[in-house]
Amino acid sequence: DVRAAFRAVASLGKRASAVVQGIGGAIAVRDVMAIGQIKMSSQQLLEMLLSAVRLLSEGTTTSSSTCRKASRALALLPGGEALEALQQALQWAARPSAPQAVALHLAAACLEQLSTW
Repeated sequence: DVRAAFRAVASLGKRASAVVQGIGGAIAVRDVMAIGQIKMSSQQLLEMLLSAVRLLSEGTTTSSSTCRKASRALALLPGGEALEALQQALQWAARPSAPQAVALHLAAACLEQLSTW
């Protein structure tokens, strides 16, 4: 199930972010990344997350929870790649072709995630 997988990846990303804030060191980030390292490029992960956001947001009145999960999942990427992916997600949200409600929720979720890093 896409929703369950999405929830699990977001949860891992949230935990990775919490470890960084709680312990506050690059060593902690590497430890979390070594345990749950994603074996794909940041671009591939971002494309998969955006596809999941579009899919899970179809036919719903709100996509804010889905967008927050996507932005949290980006925390699984190494520091510089995570920031770059977050910026690319914001660029996607700014495209005229992006569904308006999803774009606004994704932009808000990315900015919220950025404030926690």
